Amino acid sequence: MAPPADEEGQVVLIKELEGKLKDVAELDPFAKEKSTLKRYLIAKNWNVKDAESMLRATIHWRRENRPWDKTCEECLEQPGYHSWRQVGFDKQKRPVIYACFAQSPVRKYTVEDSLNHLMYLMENARSTMPPDVYQCVWVVDCTGMPTSAYSNPKSSYTAFQTLSNHYPERLGMMIIFNYDTFFEGVFKTLRFFMNSNTIDKVFLHRNPEKIDSIFRDLFSDELVQWLYEETRLNKEDPLTDLQLSFWKLPRNPADHDPRGCPFYVHKYLDTYFKETSPLESLILQTVPKLKKHKPHPNILVDLRERADEAASERENREKQKEEDDKDCTIL
Repeated sequence: MAPPADEEGQVVLIKELEGKLKDVAELDPFAKEKSTLKRYLIAKNWNVKDAESMLRATIHWRRENRPWDKTCEECLEQPGYHSWRQVGFDKQKRPVIYACFAQSPVRKYTVEDSLNHLMYLMENARSTMPPDVYQCVWVVDCTGMPTSAYSNPKSSYTAFQTLSNHYPERLGMMIIFNYDTFFEGVFKTLRFFMNSNTIDKVFLHRNPEKIDSIFRDLFSDELVQWLYEETRLNKEDPLTDLQLSFWKLPRNPADHDPRGCPFYVHKYLDTYFKETSPLESLILQTVPKLKKHKPHPNILVDLRERADEAASERENREKQKEEDDKDCTIL
């Protein structure tokens, strides 16, 4: 089926698909989201019947796997196990997810642990997307990538299939750089298992000028600067403690923050454990599916530890003040 030529035609097909899913939409609001319906229609070239079948399979998969509840147990057991993390947004307000293998102590990944981490990222990136945004941009720095990470094309294919089947059209673009010739050969093999739409969104580049052009077309100056500094620091041998512990707040405010660009850090990390306003509480109660964005699991742990420490210090100061006030009263 040919895609509709105009937006009005798209709206008609989205409504048609919505009508066919009424029986499951009441049980899973995911099936009501216009962006969800549109993604599945695009993935199936706007064929309503095929999109319905694909979406019903995803709804069943989501009920069984509950990806919105996922966390990355590997990262919690071994901090930095995966370096994939959201670090900002592109000019279209799409979440930008970054990874550098040099920052991970792991030499071999399994399909299961990689998928769990990716699902965690995808589900939490959703909560930072405006209503009209449904894709992410992935930036992959292959510096430090061990051969074992891509020596099993079958595992990579399984991961690609899961993401293609249950997160269709979430990929806006993937930019891969600093890779070796062996990885390039493996990727050529993987291309046979990927649909053409996905292939068109993946860019492998060694040319610094081409990478710079893509970065500046896609990202704000702030994020471009962050990516260049992050890439530069991750090429150092050995890596600094700050880059190896990329989930921690730098002690020196003047230092580069590997957790993300300033905008992302300020909006989603610095205020993570602030007190919820009455209006925010009401919204969260009224719309139970509305989730607060969770950053990389290790960033979240560090934020919680620092918030607990700050709360403890406040409590101690208040107790000391009460004791001082009592002493003044006695005097």
